[in-house]
Amino acid sequence: MANGIDVVALGGNAIIPADGDGTIEEQRQVTAETMGQVADLVSTGRKIIITHGNGPIVGNILERNEAVKDRIPPMPLDICGADSQGGIGYMIQQILKNELAARGIDRQVVALVSQVVVDEHDDAFQKPTKPILRRR
Repeated sequence: MANGIDVVALGGNAIIPADGDGTIEEQRQVTAETMGQVADLVSTGRKIIITHGNGPIVGNILERNEAVKDRIPPMPLDICGADSQGGIGYMIQQILKNELAARGIDRQVVALVSQVVVDEHDDAFQKPTKPILRRR
């Protein structure tokens, strides 16, 4: 059994590949492939923390906001970010738990929505380099 905790960091495109369609079926398939690999790690006794990006997905949420803004008030970016974290976390949690159960591994899988406090005066805000991608 391994000691410590391993961190698995997934980029936003690990859920929706850059050349993908972005359908929920595709997102589940890609996530299942990735969680199969994570389950391999868990099966060796490792403890895992998964962190993920959300660029393409939060971009889609923002685009849906924009498309219906005349009928439904749009949500601000922080709420859209939490929305994407919750959805991605739920999908990862559900698929990983099912993958572990299929292997006879009884482990808790928990998803958390988090926040980060940033300095609003940070020089990086003067020239941002990480756009929120929207699918077209």
